[in-house]
Amino acid sequence: VDPGALFDRIRPLFTSPGVIELNHPWGEPEFGRDLGFPRAIGMDCSKPLPRSDDGSASGRFHRTPPGATSRNDGHDAQEVMNGSKNGTHLEYRAVWFCFLNQGKVYTGTANSDSHGLADNAIGTPRNVVWAATTPAAFATATFNAAVREGRVLGTNGPVIDATLKSGSDVLRPGVAAVTPAADAVLSIKVRAAPWVPVREVRIIVNGSVAARYEGLPLAADPFGTADLDRFSRDVQLSELLPAGNKDAWIV
Repeated sequence: VDPGALFDRIRPLFTSPGVIELNHPWGEPEFGRDLGFPRAIGMDCSKPLPRSDDGSASGRFHRTPPGATSRNDGHDAQEVMNGSKNGTHLEYRAVWFCFLNQGKVYTGTANSDSHGLADNAIGTPRNVVWAATTPAAFATATFNAAVREGRVLGTNGPVIDATLKSGSDVLRPGVAAVTPAADAVLSIKVRAAPWVPVREVRIIVNGSVAARYEGLPLAADPFGTADLDRFSRDVQLSELLPAGNKDAWIV
């Protein structure tokens, strides 16, 4: 069953607008069954994806399965970090960047995938979601909308507060396109518990490192409670974006 058909099956089960996520985008088969859909169809991320279902392996990603109303690429979010295997993080991030570079904008998520005591480190990575709701009066629909809108930070320790200061607006991360002011500033603050190492900060624009800040000091006492602030910097957006007023994405 193709993903589009599965999307049609599960939508009637939602009690409010939900979140459909592409899990394990490049996961290897398990127990003889395919796991990562892009990998299973033989998608080639080194080449431009076709814009529609042209009958090729990569084109199947856009297909609307027979009898379905949803396309196979109709998910809201994609796992970028899953579990505690760094090699997997690199693969999944490469797939995410492949999509972003071609205008397929999905929320990136980070899930621990800890199904047992020995498969992954429990509770890492995790998602931090900016949503107008509280634990005491939790609104599922509000939370789900924030995830679909890309208001998510995936992390295995550092807490990154990145905002775009554009005129009078202060914008948090999201998947909606914005037109920044000429003097817009990318503001980055990083905090982390003392036992979490943070050695560098990278700003990635359209898949390439546009700025790198290295040599951040480690906490003096990894078992202490101080040294939570690790990095703070404002960067002119014009120094990061490509020339010619072209579209760009930033991570």
